[in-house]
Amino acid sequence: MRLADTEAACLYWGCSRRYLYKLASEGRLVRYGTVQRRLWNLEAMPPRAPGEPLPMPPPQHLRKGVIAM
Repeated sequence: MRLADTEAACLYWGCSRRYLYKLASEGRLVRYGTVQRRLWNLEAMPPRAPGEPLPMPPPQHLRKGVIAM
């Protein structure tokens, strides 16, 4: 596991801060660290190649007691 702060993760994945927080709220990425300093696992998604679209996010984890339809 390689952890990086939000700015470094945005540069590595080629996405915005808003996109990272959206994936975290959907349960696709896990936030580490503290409220003041969020850390992200760089191995959770592949890096974005220059000129390529955003990488596919990891699959969404279902919460306990939720039925998938």
